[in-house]
Amino acid sequence: MEELLKIHDLTIELRTKKARYNLVENIDFTVNEKEAFGIVGESGCGKSITAYSIINLLSTPPLYIKKGSINFKGKELTNLSSKEMRKIRGNEISMIFQEPMTALDPLFTIGEQLKEVMQIHTKLTDKEMDNKVIETLKKVEIPRAEQIVNDYPHQLSGGMLQRVMIAISMINNPKLLIADEPTTALDVTIQAQILDLMNGLKEKFGTSIIMITHDLGVISETCDRVAVFYGGHVVEISDVENIFENSMHPYTLGLVKSVSSLGQKRKELYTIPGVVPTYDQMGIGCRFYDRCVKKMDICKNKVPPLKEYSKGHQCRCWLYEEVN
Repeated sequence: MEELLKIHDLTIELRTKKARYNLVENIDFTVNEKEAFGIVGESGCGKSITAYSIINLLSTPPLYIKKGSINFKGKELTNLSSKEMRKIRGNEISMIFQEPMTALDPLFTIGEQLKEVMQIHTKLTDKEMDNKVIETLKKVEIPRAEQIVNDYPHQLSGGMLQRVMIAISMINNPKLLIADEPTTALDVTIQAQILDLMNGLKEKFGTSIIMITHDLGVISETCDRVAVFYGGHVVEISDVENIFENSMHPYTLGLVKSVSSLGQKRKELYTIPGVVPTYDQMGIGCRFYDRCVKKMDICKNKVPPLKEYSKGHQCRCWLYEEVN
C-alpha cells in the first residue's frame, strides 16, 4: 500500500504561565491509502488533540506543536499557512466531530451547511450544488433527502445528525477522513448502522479513515490496523487481528481482557485498576507504571522506546528488552 499520511516524532505542548507540559509525545504512525486506521485508548490519552493537529485545529494558545512532522501526500502540513491549510481542510482531509448537535449550526438548514463546504472548495453553480447535496445525503442513506435539506439540526435525531456530519465530511471526496468518536451517544442499533455506512464509503470511494475511539469493539468492526494510545504515548501498533490475539503491552492486554470478559459468566467485568494520569502527574518513566501489574524498577525512571518486534507489530515496553 502507498503511504498517505506519516506522523513522525510529534510532540504537542501545553503552555501555561507557570509551566509547560507535553500532552502527546514522540507520536509515530502512518496511514496508507484506502486503509482504515484505528486510534484507541481511554479519555485523556491524547487521541483527539493528535487528530486536531493534523488539520491545524489546535487551540493555539495554549496548545502548540513543539516538534515533529505531519506529512500528507508528500506535503509537510506543519509548515503551511492558515490560508494554505484551509484549502486542504474539508477538501482533501475532512473530520467528523464527536457531537453532531454542537458541531452543526442551529441557525442554518442542513442543505445550507452542506453547500457551505462546496462554496469554499469548488466553483459549482447553485443548481449543481443543490443536486450534489441531495446526491450526497442519499449516499449516506438519509431518507427523504429532498425534504431533509430544508430541516434544521434540532428537527433530526442523533443518528440522522451523524449521517449529516458524514455527508458534510464526504461531499468533496476527501482522501482522508478523521472520525472522532463517531458513535458516541448513539444507541447500539444506530451505532452499527453508522459503522456499516462508514465501511461502505471506504470500500466504494477508496477513502482512508482514521477511526478514533475508546471502544475496541468499534476497532474490530472497522479497522485494518490500530495504534494504542496511553498517557500521550503510542504504546502499541499492529494489525487489528494481531492486537486481539497477540497483544504485547500490558495496557493493550487490559483493554482486550475488558472486552473479552463481556461474554463470560462472571459477576464483574474486568477493569484496569487506576485512572489515566493528568498532564501534571506524569512521571519521567513509563506513563502506565502506576497501573501496571508487570512493572519493573526501570519502568519508573525511563521511558521505553517504541520498537518493532515482528513485521508491523510495534510496542513500547521494557518487558521485551534486555534490561541491565
